[in-house]
Amino acid sequence: METFLTVLMALGIYVVLPLIVAAMVCGAVVWRAKLRAGRTEEATTGTEVEELVHHPAKIQQ
Repeated sequence: METFLTVLMALGIYVVLPLIVAAMVCGAVVWRAKLRAGRTEEATTGTEVEELVHHPAKIQQ
Protein backbone atom coordinates (compact mmCIF):
# COMPACT_ATOMS: atom_id res chain seq x y z
CA MET A 1 0.00 0.00 0.00
CA GLU A 2 2.84 2.39 0.78
CA THR A 3 4.37 1.72 -2.63
CA PHE A 4 1.08 2.56 -4.33
CA LEU A 5 0.80 5.82 -2.42
CA THR A 6 4.41 6.66 -3.21
CA VAL A 7 3.83 6.06 -6.93
CA LEU A 8 0.62 8.08 -6.80
CA MET A 9 2.40 10.96 -5.06
CA ALA A 10 5.28 10.83 -7.56
CA LEU A 11 2.81 10.98 -10.45
CA GLY A 12 1.14 13.97 -8.85
CA ILE A 13 4.40 15.81 -8.31
CA TYR A 14 6.25 14.93 -11.52
CA VAL A 15 3.40 14.62 -14.04
CA VAL A 16 0.24 16.43 -12.98
CA LEU A 17 1.83 19.45 -11.31
CA PRO A 18 3.98 20.41 -14.34
CA LEU A 19 0.92 20.04 -16.58
CA ILE A 20 -1.05 22.39 -14.34
CA VAL A 21 1.80 24.91 -14.32
CA ALA A 22 2.16 24.67 -18.12
CA ALA A 23 -1.59 25.24 -18.56
CA MET A 24 -1.45 28.31 -16.33
CA VAL A 25 1.52 29.73 -18.24
CA CYS A 26 -0.12 29.11 -21.62
CA GLY A 27 -3.34 30.68 -20.38
CA ALA A 28 -1.49 33.76 -19.19
CA VAL A 29 0.35 34.08 -22.53
CA VAL A 30 -2.89 33.80 -24.52
CA TRP A 31 -4.66 36.26 -22.21
CA ARG A 32 -1.85 38.81 -22.56
CA ALA A 33 -1.77 38.35 -26.34
CA LYS A 34 -5.51 39.04 -26.53
CA LEU A 35 -5.11 42.18 -24.44
CA ARG A 36 -2.18 43.35 -26.57
CA ALA A 37 -4.08 42.63 -29.80
CA GLY A 38 -7.01 44.69 -28.57
CA ARG A 39 -4.80 47.61 -27.63
CA THR A 40 -2.87 47.39 -30.90
CA GLU A 41 -6.08 47.31 -32.92
CA GLU A 42 -7.40 50.42 -31.18
CA ALA A 43 -4.09 52.25 -31.52
CA THR A 44 -3.66 51.21 -35.15
CA THR A 45 -7.13 52.41 -36.06
CA GLY A 46 -6.51 55.81 -34.51
CA THR A 47 -3.04 56.10 -36.03
CA GLU A 48 -4.24 55.10 -39.49
CA VAL A 49 -7.00 57.70 -39.41
CA GLU A 50 -4.54 60.42 -38.42
CA GLU A 51 -2.08 59.36 -41.14
CA LEU A 52 -4.77 59.34 -43.81
CA VAL A 53 -5.89 62.82 -42.79
CA HIS A 54 -2.33 64.17 -43.03
CA HIS A 55 -1.20 62.05 -46.02
CA PRO A 56 -4.14 61.30 -48.36
CA ALA A 57 -1.82 59.66 -50.91
CA LYS A 58 -1.42 56.67 -48.56
CA ILE A 59 -5.03 55.63 -49.14
CA GLN A 60 -4.07 53.73 -52.30
CA GLN A 61 -1.48 51.58 -50.49
